[in-house]
Amino acid sequence: MKIFDADAHWIETETELMKRLGYDRTRVMPRDGWDRTLNGKFKEFIPTIEDRIQFMKTNNIASAVIHPTRCLSLGMIAEEKMADTIADSFNEYTLEQIAKFPKGLLHPIALAVPQNISHTIKKLDDYKKDGFIGVLLLPHGHDELLGDSKFDAFYEKCSELELTVTVHPNSFGALGIKGFKKFSEVHCISFPFELIRQFVSICLSGVLERFPKLKIAFLEASAGWVPYWINRLDEEYELRHEELTLQKRPSETLKEAGFYVSCNGFEPELQIVNDLIGGGVIWQSDYPHWDHVNINSVFDIKNQLSSELTNKILWDNSVSCYNLQNLTKGEFYDSTSSRLL
Repeated sequence: MKIFDADAHWIETETELMKRLGYDRTRVMPRDGWDRTLNGKFKEFIPTIEDRIQFMKTNNIASAVIHPTRCLSLGMIAEEKMADTIADSFNEYTLEQIAKFPKGLLHPIALAVPQNISHTIKKLDDYKKDGFIGVLLLPHGHDELLGDSKFDAFYEKCSELELTVTVHPNSFGALGIKGFKKFSEVHCISFPFELIRQFVSICLSGVLERFPKLKIAFLEASAGWVPYWINRLDEEYELRHEELTLQKRPSETLKEAGFYVSCNGFEPELQIVNDLIGGGVIWQSDYPHWDHVNINSVFDIKNQLSSELTNKILWDNSVSCYNLQNLTKGEFYDSTSSRLL
């Protein structure tokens, strides 16, 4: 059984991004004081090419989509010009790194600048030509709600070019974390809080109605929150639809929309979630972050769900999400000879 990894990561460093730009700065991204390693229990790890390929082989991952790590905090940079240039640098870096791997093993996601979305819109045609399969729209660090009409031109162009929009949070600068004394508390709430906030904005502002061909994936906060919030959205629609521009209940639109949400293992709600949204549930490893999962999480899914739903979560939904339907499950590479296995 081959697996599609909907969300893996580079461990890019600010130093290398700054050097590419000719800046004499080694730190621009904000940092916090949390010990993510838990006093060394979780090792900080920057994988080599061989490390990454071996991880994929060991875990039967035939193909993976790759997102940033440090640049997940790009939304917190108030200097728009700096944010623009860092995004450009990261996107160039991504293409250079992808080229070091066997063709088809990793798929690049371009980094958008939410605080200056016009900069990204101008580059979308080039991203498509360069082989990017989607664009990461950061949900936090800035004051933007992703359902605001200022993003409409971005969504329209992504729909036209068949570029998937991924929404991936980070714990740096997340809302709602003040007062917590442990990173476990911060990590628990920051990811879903930011995604839920943007989910409400996107759904109630009518983005999914206005752009029915848009494919959008909410990543790294599990899937079980979806049913509750769909019910909340429908309730608000019933009570206050006069102040909304929606033509249908959010639940009806979501069932038809190209909306996807990720899991990293078994959740009791996975069947329900997959039935509620038009895209479905996709699996992610989050490799090589400290909390990444492996083949054991796949076995948990396989052992507790039907084979039909398991295949959707581990392969079919992801290749649909990223418009890679021509990718075959047999596609995997030997790290020394680059031949198909």
